[in-house]
Amino acid sequence: MVTGFAWPLPAGPDEAGGWVEANGPLEVCGRGVHACRADDLAWWLSAQLWEIEIDGAVLQDDPHTLVAERGRLVARVAGWPAVGPDLARWAVERTRRHAVSVLRALGPTADPAVSPADAGALEGCADLDELAAVAARLADHPHPDAAMAAALVADNLADLPNPVEACHTSARAAGHHGSIGGSPADYEQAFAAERRAQSRWLADRLGLLTPG
Repeated sequence: MVTGFAWPLPAGPDEAGGWVEANGPLEVCGRGVHACRADDLAWWLSAQLWEIEIDGAVLQDDPHTLVAERGRLVARVAGWPAVGPDLARWAVERTRRHAVSVLRALGPTADPAVSPADAGALEGCADLDELAAVAARLADHPHPDAAMAAALVADNLADLPNPVEACHTSARAAGHHGSIGGSPADYEQAFAAERRAQSRWLADRLGLLTPG
């Protein structure tokens, strides 16, 4: 999808497509057959999802990417993108939980400007319309971290038609939650952990094997 390359498609349900081979030294985002493990699905979601077989030398310089000398399509993954709406709603719920945790961590002991009622209002929403209204109100919160947590919920609700964007926003929410009182490294660690959770949700729903 990224390069516009037309892969040889499988001729039937029990026959893989033709092999595609790289010419020259392998390079991440440069040269080679790029693939990912089931645990890294969320980093690479697009309109289609295929199971691929790789062979030959494999470069693993990127933690979320495998670059191989050769590869071939085995089968299109059934269920994607049909599970996309469920994934997007799951991502919104994850973002809400992160926001509630942020609000609870901030106050009122840590910051008198943050009321326990803020977390309670966000947690107690009965439907998405109520969640959108509460998130919009809290996005104007005087505490910047509380405002950011709520704004990410609002952004995630806007992402509902696009599960790829919804997953990215929920990973941002996890990173924000993880970095409260922490460092940029804590943000990256929490972001990556949320991506793993998304990938495992997908692997489970799509019937894929998850390593480990």
